Amino acid sequence: MRYWIGRGYANKTEAGKALTKWLAERDAGVVVARSDMKVGDWLDKWFGGLRVEETTRGGYEPKIRLHIKPHLGAKKLKDVTDDDLDALYRMLETVPCRTNRGKPLGAKSVRHIHNILSGAFEAAVAKKLIPVNPAATAKPPTSRQIKSQQRKFVTLDDVATARFLKDIWAPCGRRGCGPLHFCTRDAPLWTTYTATGVRRSEALGMKWDP
Repeated sequence: MRYWIGRGYANKTEAGKALTKWLAERDAGVVVARSDMKVGDWLDKWFGGLRVEETTRGGYEPKIRLHIKPHLGAKKLKDVTDDDLDALYRMLETVPCRTNRGKPLGAKSVRHIHNILSGAFEAAVAKKLIPVNPAATAKPPTSRQIKSQQRKFVTLDDVATARFLKDIWAPCGRRGCGPLHFCTRDAPLWTTYTATGVRRSEALGMKWDP
């Protein structure tokens, strides 16, 4: 009880009441225990315990290492605000990045970084390391902004598709032309792409690692 006396409480009775109230609020999740853990340390711990597929881990790791830790890693977890995150997002969107061929990150990549941070901070809230998730009120790139940056690809209508398939199956008629000649060798693959819309790896019969 001595811990409380002298820090705003005149006597043992007042300190006891304050302590009882604080414990009740802590148990209700209103307040959390103070933590001096750094963002970088928490990200290491959180990332190490993630139960996700390796492809997901492979997408998270470089973004944490290259774009989050250098800017927020040394900051205390409890001190991070939504303003800090907004500043990070704007910086990533505007400052040239050497890992992105000297260009700023696109809106989709910045939104992915926001999602990673949101998951990490939400886990910190669950562990009662921080009271609220600062990413919940941050302002990452919107879906509209992401869509506006996406490349627009020309699509074929039915007539153009039929013409394309006819052309790729047409033998060239040169010497050696036949079923395995280069002129029609890739026709089955292109036909599969056109008819199904599968990925290249799927069309080639490749399998994802379990």
